[in-house]
Amino acid sequence: MIEVVHYDIIYPLMILTQQSMVEKSTKNSIFWHNATKYASTSSDESFVEEVAYMMVTLHRTGA
Repeated sequence: MIEVVHYDIIYPLMILTQQSMVEKSTKNSIFWHNATKYASTSSDESFVEEVAYMMVTLHRTGA
């Protein structure tokens, strides 16, 4: 009986964690798509520098 209650508590948490990761990944990909599109068409030099810095930093850290 204790094990069943324990698994009932853990199982919904696993599902919520998986949903959060999928949602976060989708939001990140939308951000990077929009940032790349804006940077390639904009003359906002400071924004382009910031995006370039973020991309290089993320690449170097393996994020």
